Amino acid sequence: MRNIKPIGTRVLIESLPTESKTESGLILSDNPTGKPVRGMVLAIGVECKLVSVKDEVLYNPNSGTVVNDCLILDENNILAII
Repeated sequence: MRNIKPIGTRVLIESLPTESKTESGLILSDNPTGKPVRGMVLAIGVECKLVSVKDEVLYNPNSGTVVNDCLILDENNILAII
């Protein structure tokens, strides 16, 4: 799984667990609202200039392609570095 090497400006991201609490204290483990998701950058393409490996980032959950429990997306789809 970790042998995936993104090309160009693509990055390989592993999603970090998200927890949301409702007003009553219930914990929601997934992301039903479409809010940005946190992830850890595992690998980057040679043309990436904005992010580095091990950066924690926010990205849109509806972007990219899922591969082996990770996500490959273009660097421009990353919303922020945390």
